[in-house]
Amino acid sequence: MYKLIACLLLIIITAGCLGNETAIPPGEGYENVVEANNNFAINLYRAIGGKDNLVISPLSVFLAFSMLYEGSEGETKAELEKVFRFPSNEKIRGDIRNLLLNLTSSKNFTLDIANAIWIREGAKPEKEYVETIRKYYQGEIREVDFLNDPMGAAREINSWVKEKTRGKIEKIVDRLDSDTYLIITNAIYLNATWIYPFTSTFNSTFTTFNGVVQVEMMKRMGKFNYYEDDVMQIIELPYKGNLSMIVILPKKLEDFEKVEKSIDANLLKEILEKMKKENVMVYFPKFKMKKFYNLNDALARLGLKSVFTELDIPKIAPEREKEDLCIDRVLHKTFIKVDEKGTEAAAATAIIVVETAMPVEVKEFKADHPFIFFIIHKPTGAIIFMGRIANPGEGSS
Repeated sequence: MYKLIACLLLIIITAGCLGNETAIPPGEGYENVVEANNNFAINLYRAIGGKDNLVISPLSVFLAFSMLYEGSEGETKAELEKVFRFPSNEKIRGDIRNLLLNLTSSKNFTLDIANAIWIREGAKPEKEYVETIRKYYQGEIREVDFLNDPMGAAREINSWVKEKTRGKIEKIVDRLDSDTYLIITNAIYLNATWIYPFTSTFNSTFTTFNGVVQVEMMKRMGKFNYYEDDVMQIIELPYKGNLSMIVILPKKLEDFEKVEKSIDANLLKEILEKMKKENVMVYFPKFKMKKFYNLNDALARLGLKSVFTELDIPKIAPEREKEDLCIDRVLHKTFIKVDEKGTEAAAATAIIVVETAMPVEVKEFKADHPFIFFIIHKPTGAIIFMGRIANPGEGSS
């Protein structure tokens, strides 16, 4: 259940449509990227799979790949559009700028979003790309010495992640090699307090897929947006500001898989529209966890495949051929703590791009049988000598 809560938490963050707080006017809008992000969120959740705890920030991954998309062309661009459903470059950058302004404008909760691109010293991304990242993604581009000091570069990136997540994620990369060319990072930090804090906590039990465990259970009576049908209950736990946690609870443990498979972005939107105020006694467990994912396999299952062998990003690396670069790893770390007062959460994503280790083709020329030779004057093409060697061991006559 925790994993569904965490996934949907970030979906609602990106939607930014609940609560009474007035957001920054959207200008040209952000609906396209919200829809794309939310669909990707569900798809990524399913692609990771499993039955253990799962905490992801789909928004963090989405933003990191958005910055990669801005610099892509050809097959890479087409594949990113298919997996992430990105709108056109002109549309996505305006939508993302408006979305970021809306998400980070509240005075009632803290939601910090930071973007940075770390590129090898001497690389020359296109000026337009650099300006796009700064203007629309509120990001920065930094040169680092991947070639001569990859571990120093790793320390610098990890320090940035630690700062941007308020120390909740201390590092995102463990090792970097000298063939590292580019790393695209996103960091998110959230701290929000409940409108209705939980009033009591007691020891209780929680039934998992593998048995019963002891937990600290919080309790609160109140009027909440609520919906239920034959197989599930859904409640909105609002934070101060235009932010909420939506909790989807199967009525029976054996219905979890059925409920999980039924959820998509459209169904979630429909359910939110059906919810109405009800008096509800809420029991909700306290929890705190950190998770780490290498998303390569999950993204490959979603259709992101060619980028792991070749990467066509001429706007970021105009001097490199697409065969020269590939995505080595997509790393994602998350932290979440839910207690009586509210929720603190953080996420970091790193897309690590390296030089492709192309196989060296070795030709063999073994003159162990008769051959012909020419000695030519290259400037004019004149043949100065020519001959045939049939038996080099015969010597002179």
